[in-house]
Amino acid sequence: MFAPLTGKLSITLKRAKDLRKTQMLGKQDPYVEVKFAGQKKKTKTHTDGDRFPVWDSTIEFKCQSVKDFTIKFSVWNKNLATLDDSIGVLQIPVLVLLSNPSVWLPLYRHEDHRTECGKILIETKFEGSGGVPEQQHSNFGLISARYGLENVNVNVLPFVQSLVKDLKLVIPPNVDLSDIFKTDPLSGRTDKSLFITYLTGDGKTSCGVHVAETGREREIVVQLVDFAARQQEQEAAMKAAEMQRLEDQAAEVKALQEQAQAEAKKEAELRKSSEASLEAVKQMAMAQEARLKAEIQHLHNMLCEEAKTVKALKDRNQLLMSQIQSLKAENKLAKVIPPKGQVCYLDSVEHKRTMQNNSSNKPEAPNDNHDAWEAHEIFPSNDGGYIIKSLKTGNHLSCNPGNHELRYENQNQGLWESWDIERKSGVYYFVSRSCGRTLQCTPQGQVRCENNNRGPWEAWTISS
Repeated sequence: MFAPLTGKLSITLKRAKDLRKTQMLGKQDPYVEVKFAGQKKKTKTHTDGDRFPVWDSTIEFKCQSVKDFTIKFSVWNKNLATLDDSIGVLQIPVLVLLSNPSVWLPLYRHEDHRTECGKILIETKFEGSGGVPEQQHSNFGLISARYGLENVNVNVLPFVQSLVKDLKLVIPPNVDLSDIFKTDPLSGRTDKSLFITYLTGDGKTSCGVHVAETGREREIVVQLVDFAARQQEQEAAMKAAEMQRLEDQAAEVKALQEQAQAEAKKEAELRKSSEASLEAVKQMAMAQEARLKAEIQHLHNMLCEEAKTVKALKDRNQLLMSQIQSLKAENKLAKVIPPKGQVCYLDSVEHKRTMQNNSSNKPEAPNDNHDAWEAHEIFPSNDGGYIIKSLKTGNHLSCNPGNHELRYENQNQGLWESWDIERKSGVYYFVSRSCGRTLQCTPQGQVRCENNNRGPWEAWTISS
């Protein structure tokens, strides 16, 4: 049942504890001797290791189709003068080590494995083929199967799986387990047993059964469960539930789609109605806008006409005001100018001289007399100005626009004889309408039109 070993077997002897004392005095010097497949190898000696030696030594064995799985460990006390003393021994199938890669194993005084005399920690590594076959996947819920003692046992689960028939594990009576599994974990011991753990019907709870090495008068039957079939049933039920869920989901999706389509149709109708309403409102707004624009244009035109009318009225009012001002000025001026036919005198404000018509018909102001030579009459002309008439000769004062010469030459009422009279601060300024120059009196009494100033020389008073 166990295939021959081919490969490399590495065994590491880590340490030991509670070793039997083989000498009365001093500390013992333990080492380990290992025999396997016709080969014998030793660890280093731990001097003074006594009952708790540490070796941490690795021993390697080359295996070539090894069928004898027996491996023997002998622990010795190294002596210099005498033969080495045996401390303990352990002879087991190497399958125990392959089933337990790191394990504390008991040592015995003799190969009958009766009296324990310490423990040894062994680590095992095998690179190759053979030994305990690989565990097959179990559909019956088998978890483990160990044959031997609590700390010296072999994994026999692959062989136990082969004993299952019709979901029943049957251990026949009156047959040694070593004969069933073709190996003996610890020869000479009859207290070995088989301990099996497996899952119960719920697939979660584990259960164990203990099978004694000998003395079984009745067969032992363990009822197992076909978890593969159960799993298939569960998977089928899950698939059916999933199919039902998908169908329900598809029906729900279809209902949602139909609802969405109905809502979309309703929304489209509402949108169409809204668009029609909006178009009507838009047309109404456009008509209202056109009407308002027409009204605004009409009001604008009316305002423009009214503005023109107001402007015309303002212009007319301004003209009237100007005429009124002119009339007021004329009326005021008329009040201060002696009326036509009344004698008046023109006196220079600055030089206190009175203008007269001399014998050469030229104006001058040699003195301040108020006699016939100085007598004048002022009256309105035909062009809106005033005429200054000498009562001595009856001629009118004129200003030649070419040379600005002043003379009493005739009684014309033309442009040369026309004067504007300006009144300011109680004095008068006489401005020729023919040349725009102002009548003035020099300190020497000369009367002339040299400029258009409105200064002291040009200032006159009118007295009667």
